[in-house]
Amino acid sequence: MKYPVKRYFISREGNHYREGDIFETGDLTRAKKLQGKNWIGAAIGGEKPKPTPEQPKQDEILPEKAENTPENALGQGEDVPENGGDDGEVAIVEQKPGGWYKLSDGRTVRKSELPEHLQQ
Repeated sequence: MKYPVKRYFISREGNHYREGDIFETGDLTRAKKLQGKNWIGAAIGGEKPKPTPEQPKQDEILPEKAENTPENALGQGEDVPENGGDDGEVAIVEQKPGGWYKLSDGRTVRKSELPEHLQQ
């Protein structure tokens, strides 16, 4: 597809595009990203490319497929202890800004929600 250039930019191939030039790509995802930055306009003429199928986001997983997610690994209806059932084997992997911590079991929690053995 061809797109009119709205603002000057240099493509990742090293080509310089000035306002009024035509940018050509077959990658719809890349075109949308450049449109989001307001560097190129809407597609000009030609046939529209078929959109690529996107993977469903984690929030959009259907209930019948949700039972294979890590949150439900212990099975349905079972109570999961707050520390993930690791009996204190959780460690801090990374400290994030704003008082958040990433734990070895994959959870991200606030400092106040840390297991007692990890609070400093």
